[in-house]
Order: sequence, then C-alpha cells, then structure tokens
Amino acid sequence: MEAIANKYFDSNNPFLFPIITKEDGTERNQYLNKTMLINRYLKKIAELAKIPIPLPCT
Repeated sequence: MEAIANKYFDSNNPFLFPIITKEDGTERNQYLNKTMLINRYLKKIAELAKIPIPLPCT
C-alpha cells in the first residue's frame, strides 16, 4: 500500500489519490463521477472473469 500511495502522492494536492483534480466546489461531483467510472470498470472485469456477483467499490 505504501508503494501505491507514494506513486500518487503530490504535496501540492491535499488528496491522497488524483481523483479530485480541481478545488472549485465540484469536489463531491468529481468523486461521484470517478466512483461511477470505477464501478463500470469493475462490472466489466467481473463479466470478463465470469464472476457472478457484483464488485462495487462502494
């Protein structure tokens, strides 16, 4: 986990991962949009791996 955190760490960004890219009042929407995108990717991965249960990130 430390290697992953170090890879994405940016001292200019108050967030650990670069999911929130702008601090302009849209942070919540940015987070929700990325969450939906990740869930779509996880759904596709589950389909390709023939996993019959959902793999949501939240």
